[in-house]
Amino acid sequence: MTNIRESHPLVKITNNVFTDLLGAQHSILMNSGVLLAVYLVLQILTALFLVMFYPEDKHRIILRGTSHH
Repeated sequence: MTNIRESHPLVKITNNVFTDLLGAQHSILMNSGVLLAVYLVLQILTALFLVMFYPEDKHRIILRGTSHH
């Protein structure tokens, strides 16, 4: 009986891409790179959330209160 990972063409491609990569399995640089990528995505999502839901009038009131006219 053959394994589906080796017989099915689509599964074989994804297996070669994700499972059988030639690289370090436990590298400090790889782990820190993944953490930095997660942090960057979190920052971008937070910025998009703030841009969508931050009221524009409140921003103008804060800026008027700090000006010395």
